[in-house]
Amino acid sequence: MPAAGEAAERRVRAVRATGRGVGALGGVVAGSGPPVGVLVADTGRGLDLAVALTASGAAPAVIRAVGPVHGAHVITGPAGPRGS
Repeated sequence: MPAAGEAAERRVRAVRATGRGVGALGGVVAGSGPPVGVLVADTGRGLDLAVALTASGAAPAVIRAVGPVHGAHVITGPAGPRGS
């Protein structure tokens, strides 16, 4: 793996570990990284995560988003045109 790829992988691992450390509910990596989205239970944990990521140096930039978002739905069964 090229050095840049190894560095991105280390950064993604650090972000995921930091997220787990503050009780994240889950996370997703955009493509092959490094953008990572982390889901937390509430705004307090979101702030804790942002502070932890910044303080640890795991993420060079942190952007917080607060929900719920209109149009987002919990899907409990198969989805898509062939899902029914």
